[in-house]
Amino acid sequence: MLLERDLSPSQLAGINRTEGRARAVRMVSDHAGGHPSRWAAICSIAAKIGRTPQTLNEWVKRAEVDSGARAGVPTDVAGRLKALEWENRELRQAWQCFDTMSTRPLVPGMDYQFHQSKRNPPFDDDKDADCASACSSYGGQAD
Repeated sequence: MLLERDLSPSQLAGINRTEGRARAVRMVSDHAGGHPSRWAAICSIAAKIGRTPQTLNEWVKRAEVDSGARAGVPTDVAGRLKALEWENRELRQAWQCFDTMSTRPLVPGMDYQFHQSKRNPPFDDDKDADCASACSSYGGQAD
């Protein structure tokens, strides 16, 4: 079994990587019995790996959530949710851009009232500029 005293300085320096975090969390669970409390074990190990006890405690709590031992949203689910929220925001922005651009008059200078959607307010030059830049980033044609 690997103890914290067996870690070289280069191994201690890399403790923030995923495998290093997992090792630090395992060290806390392995050595919790030799200390009066879990917090005492965390403080002892955190000093040896060069991290604050609060950081190591967060790593331990996150590992407990990921393993199902503690209530909360696991890291993989939170990452997927964040990606879906980002995608939803991008699609909503693109939809708003295309919706705004579709209500534009076909010929500049002519007012086609039938193109004005009931749910869209009159054009705002700043909003049109934002939509034009967003549309061009999606490969659309901007004015």
